Amino acid sequence: MHMVPMETETTPTIIRGDRKPGIISKILSEFSAAADPRAGDDLPPPFLFYVFALFATLAVLGSIVAAVYMAPDTNPMFHFKEEGIVTALSSVCLAMASALAAIVFYLQLKNWNTGTIFWFILATGCLFLSLDEQLMFHERGGTAIANSQVGASQYFRNWNDLIVIGYGVVALAIAKLFWREILKCRVFAILFAMGFFFYAVHTGIDSIVPSSAAWKDIPEEGAKLLSVFTLFLAVTAQLLAMVEKLSSMLAGRGPRQAS
Repeated sequence: MHMVPMETETTPTIIRGDRKPGIISKILSEFSAAADPRAGDDLPPPFLFYVFALFATLAVLGSIVAAVYMAPDTNPMFHFKEEGIVTALSSVCLAMASALAAIVFYLQLKNWNTGTIFWFILATGCLFLSLDEQLMFHERGGTAIANSQVGASQYFRNWNDLIVIGYGVVALAIAKLFWREILKCRVFAILFAMGFFFYAVHTGIDSIVPSSAAWKDIPEEGAKLLSVFTLFLAVTAQLLAMVEKLSSMLAGRGPRQAS
């Protein structure tokens, strides 16, 4: 007895030309792939970090409020000037972020890759900005440009503002070059983006709001402190995540107990 095979209907396939994804679609797909927790390269910080971040954030916000009430009656904006406590705290946060970034750079030297350079650049940049807070590099540079043959700026209030905006442009360029390294720790990436947001608020107030506004210094300097503090938290999260990972690896290599 012969079996007659049954004929099956086949749906004709439409052959379409290869379509290359757009630039925006490509960037979004790469971003999603890198940020996907299943990708295996995410470095979550330990729970202790979140406890520390909560209390540290409350302390920083409290310092901003205290700076308003601790100011002398004759100079209510004293602590929001260059010699005040807000600038000092900003310098300390940047110095600590620089030190922690240097430690991350050192820990990654054994597994050197292109992303390792990012931590050296970050450590150097934070150290420079910390010194800038105390020694006023951009203020001195802006004054020097204004007193030179270049003269006063025609489009900005002064050259100081343009230099500070230049800091942000450089930061964006570095983030674009090392975005894969930044996304290895999603907590670092989120805090890094938050720090840049506060920087944008600080720079916007500094460049747009007139100096005659009595309230200007509080949100301007407060946003600057939150910017560098968030950056400090970001580097702290990265370092603790790396230490957590190294500890797990070392624990896994330990001697096995006899069953």
